[in-house]
Amino acid sequence: MSQSKAKHAEIKQKQQKLDLAKQTLKAEFVGLDGVINEVVDAIGSWYLFPEIQEKPLVINLWGLTGVGKTSLVKRLASLVDFEKQFYPFDLGRGRRQVDVQYGMEGIFENEGGYPVILAFDEFQHARTLDQFRQEKENSNNPIIWQLLDSGKFYTGYSGSDVHELYELLGRLRKYNRLGIKVERGVVAEGIETFRKIREREEMLKLGEFKMVIHDLRFIPTTYCEKMYDAAKDMFETPTDVEQQCVELDGPGSIKLLQKVIKEAQAPREIDCSKSLIFIMGNLDEAYQMSNNQNTDISADDFHLESLKINVPDIKKALEMRFRQEQIARLGNNHIIYPALNRQNFEEIIRRELNKIADKARSHFDLELHFHASLNKRLYLEGVYPTHGTRPLFTTIYHMVHSRLGKVVHELYKHKLIGCSVQFEGHVKGILVRFLRGEETCHTVLFEQVFELNKLRAEKRDDRQAITAVHESGHVVLAVVLLRTLPKLVCSVTSDTNSNGFSQIEKIREYTSKREILSRIAMLLGGLIAEKIVFGEDYITDGSSLDIKRATHLATSALKEEGLGSANGYYDVESQTPGFSLFDNDYRLNGEARELIAAAAGLAEETLKEQEKLLLHMANY
Repeated sequence: MSQSKAKHAEIKQKQQKLDLAKQTLKAEFVGLDGVINEVVDAIGSWYLFPEIQEKPLVINLWGLTGVGKTSLVKRLASLVDFEKQFYPFDLGRGRRQVDVQYGMEGIFENEGGYPVILAFDEFQHARTLDQFRQEKENSNNPIIWQLLDSGKFYTGYSGSDVHELYELLGRLRKYNRLGIKVERGVVAEGIETFRKIREREEMLKLGEFKMVIHDLRFIPTTYCEKMYDAAKDMFETPTDVEQQCVELDGPGSIKLLQKVIKEAQAPREIDCSKSLIFIMGNLDEAYQMSNNQNTDISADDFHLESLKINVPDIKKALEMRFRQEQIARLGNNHIIYPALNRQNFEEIIRRELNKIADKARSHFDLELHFHASLNKRLYLEGVYPTHGTRPLFTTIYHMVHSRLGKVVHELYKHKLIGCSVQFEGHVKGILVRFLRGEETCHTVLFEQVFELNKLRAEKRDDRQAITAVHESGHVVLAVVLLRTLPKLVCSVTSDTNSNGFSQIEKIREYTSKREILSRIAMLLGGLIAEKIVFGEDYITDGSSLDIKRATHLATSALKEEGLGSANGYYDVESQTPGFSLFDNDYRLNGEARELIAAAAGLAEETLKEQEKLLLHMANY
């Protein structure tokens, strides 16, 4: 076969492997078809023609925690036969630059610069700017930025190891000054002097223990490997170091060690230009919904919000952590993971239960079935939309997988061999039904407290009544003043930091001056509703966030957006030179107070007019 035909056959085989990898990943990872298409397509040129690559291919993967960034990259490496050339680095808090440097040196000494896949996970922790966008002291991992730029970096031998070689050099010079003679690497004259000095050195190291020195080699064999590691270009193997040492006299041994130290201190180039680099991280600045831990918020809503995130949003979020030239080195291959929606989570539950059923069938010859009530219970207890799949996997393991042993024990205990088993959700836990055909032979109830369900349960107490009135106040004003229907209203919630909430979304991407008053009124609606229903003296705490948001909306509209009597940008006065104006006469502060007061008046007037609707909704 000619060289060109062989090359064509190789490319065809690789392309088939890429296509198969794409299909396999889509079958194994739920809700990531778009991401998988982007990733596999992006690595095509690198995978088919790595020899023509002059600098690393950098692919950035951004998403919420637990959506499959790391596992997808690892699986992809396996599917394209790079499992042994896949090197992950976790840049989590506390990871030192030297860890990455040692790892990189080891990779490219072993791989000889051939194509490998590098994965830098938790990249958000490699930030070089602090939360105030000031340069961090001792910004870690400068080697990574060199890698992302040219794919090459320079390094020298470890300082501590060079220090050991320097200490050895000092001892050899001392022996030479004392007239100790060496032939073919071994002390030939001054043996007793050599032994006494060596024994004294060992005693200083080990305390009172006295060691008898029998080894008369001028350069101990324990240093041969250190010399090889320090100057690999000078030797073939550590054995080669030994062979050279046994051919030298004292001055020759000293010259060889000096040469090794000089070589060790010379910078070495590590070439990673043929590599594929994955950057993976969680950017809370882009995924602002990640701060909402409430399990009662719809996964579909989180999913839709995540679909709005684009590459400019990612780069803007990166600006909060990295310098502009560093962001430029990340390139433009930014692949954005969507949050998982309800259908995705339900499919994950189905797949995980099928895996458990397969395991029961293969290990115990047991047929497992799962009732829809179990799937519902797993979803309600296991899904935290902003936490991805990890809490769900844990819940499935705890509620189902961990009970297999007890189920098998029941089979033998009650002589139910041949029965199938069905797991069901139950108000008190997990009900396991043993079936012969469709007839129930035996049942076991594994009692369990469903914590989230307990938190969501109707309280029908003063707190829920107050919360119902409060949230209804927001909703009535949203409907009447903003012509907006709420997506969700709760007077009880699984979020321990909240008594309830209203999910009221803007129907437009902008806010007009005319709408400001109504929007502030809606934010104050909870507090005003409590006042109308319970009386001025019985309003409760819990409105602080509403008031902060209302105040921020009023002051930003007047001081930043030009929607008041002044068109300038107003900020607090400081000694730092800037380009903002100062509200020294408190005119805009006064306007903000008037605006908030007017909004409170509008809220009270509207809620009194709609008191029947307010009470009806609160009762409901």
